[in-house]
Amino acid sequence: INPQIKIFWLTIAIAGGFYYIYYSATIQFIDKLTGLLNQRSYYAYLENNADTDFILIICDVNNFKSINDKYGHICGDQILSEIGRLLKEEYDRYGKCYRIGGDEFAIIIPNINENLQTIKMSFNKALNKRREEVNQIPSVAIGYSVYRASYKNLRDIHSVQEEADINMYKEKYEMKIN
Repeated sequence: INPQIKIFWLTIAIAGGFYYIYYSATIQFIDKLTGLLNQRSYYAYLENNADTDFILIICDVNNFKSINDKYGHICGDQILSEIGRLLKEEYDRYGKCYRIGGDEFAIIIPNINENLQTIKMSFNKALNKRREEVNQIPSVAIGYSVYRASYKNLRDIHSVQEEADINMYKEKYEMKIN
């Protein structure tokens, strides 16, 4: 009836369609439990950034199965959510944080010159502080490796993942001994 009203509603419908497409595309890459990027997003980053240097950090929650067994899966989910929040608070300003498995997390830091020990100490400090309030929060083993695009013919992304995993398991073993 009124051309201005038709254009107004058409504009709203188009904008709503774009918003829905954006929301649908974004939600596919977010882990619902932790709010971090998910495994799908992690592998997409690795696949699309083979020409970029970065630090890969792999984190694993220690003794997580015993938390689920002793306190239940709801508590386990809360613990994972809390650890995800702490990881995001401490590492997000340096790179992207991902939940890549049940109790496994990854962080990709594009600046290979970052001081990882300082960042790790800050995370452990935040974790210990939170543990004072919620004593079920376990320790987190962390391992890392550096990917250099200029060496990709000698060392691919999978070997970098493997090295970060091995370093994480070394720390997990050292934590168990101590």
